[in-house]
Amino acid sequence: MKKFFVAVIICFSIFCLFGCERKVDISTQFSEITYEYYSGQSTCGQIVANISVGEREDPYIIDGKHETTCEFSLLVVSFDFWLEENNITIEFFENQSMQSVVLEFNPLNSTYMTDLGFALDNESEYYMIYKNYTLSFSMISKDFKVDFEDAIMLSLS
Repeated sequence: MKKFFVAVIICFSIFCLFGCERKVDISTQFSEITYEYYSGQSTCGQIVANISVGEREDPYIIDGKHETTCEFSLLVVSFDFWLEENNITIEFFENQSMQSVVLEFNPLNSTYMTDLGFALDNESEYYMIYKNYTLSFSMISKDFKVDFEDAIMLSLS
């Protein structure tokens, strides 16, 4: 019995040392991953907007199963004043191209949000207009000390 106990401890020790050494391909396991962040603020500071750009499962179900993916750009707008509407419409510009976008109210954090339906690229200029407010977006993730790839490697180590 003593030999059996020692053999189990040795096997367990070997597994602990070498069993977790395999490389994990995160692209086959994520539900959502964000590559870039954009931020904009109105000149008077009453409106702040952020856009996170990345890739997520399609359909987006956090169930531990990874299937097909799609790109996204999640636009989140917050106001320092109260709006009564459950939906607002903004004009979103990519360079000179404009589209009207409907944002839905998120009661969890009192913001308005939508998926733009495409991934922003860092070559274009983006801005939005809501009533008399104009917000220009700039990529802020380029200034982060850790990018998404480094964050993944840190979490795996």
